[in-house]
Amino acid sequence: MVSSMRIAALLAVAMFAGDAYAQEPGAVQQLCVQNAAARTLVFAVEVPGSMRLLRDLAPGERLCTVGAADATGVVSVYETRDAIEGCSRLASVGATETLHRYVEFDRCFWASNS
Repeated sequence: MVSSMRIAALLAVAMFAGDAYAQEPGAVQQLCVQNAAARTLVFAVEVPGSMRLLRDLAPGERLCTVGAADATGVVSVYETRDAIEGCSRLASVGATETLHRYVEFDRCFWASNS
């Protein structure tokens, strides 16, 4: 099991390096969310033991965090930062979840739905 302090340290490296990230095989991996929609939206990604990251992503951009390789995290998308409703999805650490189309009321089209 990877300690919360180790995950936090690797998260700091990942945030500082942008899409480049530190990874130890079998210990920690990335969980990413990618915007394949036609417009900029607000995305969040979080893994247990790590902080929740929130960022506006233009089409083609992605947001990643790090976590224990066996963990399950959550990726989310919102129309705006003030939005109350959005779309969230469970995702395994080590994967990239891609949003193809945003639709209100939790009816988004994710790559894993296909």
